[in-house]
Amino acid sequence: MSKQGPRDRLKPLSVYPLTPEEALAAFMQVDPEKVNRRLKEAKKQRNQRKASKKKRGK
Repeated sequence: MSKQGPRDRLKPLSVYPLTPEEALAAFMQVDPEKVNRRLKEAKKQRNQRKASKKKRGK
């Protein structure tokens, strides 16, 4: 028996029919647009925190 590496088991994202946002929305049973908005807000908050940490570090 040959061992399968992690790369052999993973399929490219193009094989899957849903976008990550749609998959998350289906799993959580919420609107994909709402998920997209939340992800953008979270990214914005992370960037703001990074910027404030940089300011404090100077």
